[in-house]
Amino acid sequence: MNWPYVWLGLAIVAVWFPAVRLGRHSLPPWLPAWLPPYLASVGSALASGLVDGRGLLILAIFAAAVWGSRVAPHAWVRGLLMVTAGLFTLALPAKVFSGAFGGVTIVGGYGLATAGLFLLVGYAQRITGLEDLRRVARPAAWVMMGTTVVVLGVAVAVGFIRFDPHVPEGAAVRTLSNLLFICVAEEAFFRGLFQDRLSALVARWPLWRWLPIALASVLFGVAHAGKGLVLAGLATLAGVGYGLACACTRRIEPAILTHFAVNTAHYFLFAGAMG
Repeated sequence: MNWPYVWLGLAIVAVWFPAVRLGRHSLPPWLPAWLPPYLASVGSALASGLVDGRGLLILAIFAAAVWGSRVAPHAWVRGLLMVTAGLFTLALPAKVFSGAFGGVTIVGGYGLATAGLFLLVGYAQRITGLEDLRRVARPAAWVMMGTTVVVLGVAVAVGFIRFDPHVPEGAAVRTLSNLLFICVAEEAFFRGLFQDRLSALVARWPLWRWLPIALASVLFGVAHAGKGLVLAGLATLAGVGYGLACACTRRIEPAILTHFAVNTAHYFLFAGAMG
């Protein structure tokens, strides 16, 4: 069993769990529920060679940038650290830190999955309870269904994919991994960090409220351009749906689940790679 990813997946799920109080008093310190499984994941990653000491340092710097961007006393410092966190996130899938400096550093998708966890904790606005869930459920469901139908319909229309229902080998593990390590990471960055922060900047100008969704969608498309212009265009279109899911609910979960719905429907119902 791939224990670094098992523990990391548990850490991501635990983000939605309440913090654990240490001791009998009502005051802090509090222990975030995601921290123990994440530390277990790091230990497993070090033991298995997914991360070495330099990779651990890079992840620590990334975590410090996210944390600092939330608590620094000056706005310019918070902004600089937020940009740093964003650049680190972009560098991880580009394999800037994989095999860097002649060593292991960070291997595979472990760094990006970890970045997704940190961004989810640091920036994403999450559902806070049952009442909040009821509020977002209906609009989220409509956007999810509409985005899935439109994106996959366009992909079929342009001949990029074809209808071919099937159950691939290892589907359960691949589907769960896609949700926790791809959808969470990408939505925490493109919507939780980029779109939401840009929305806060243009909030005083109602006519510009569409701009954060548009820019985040284009950036999402550009991130997929390495696999062709058609995929980049489809990703941009999908990004609009994910952005609307986030904007109309002001929560990250609808964007994550809409992204997951598109990927899962493509995975089980169609043939042809969409990235």
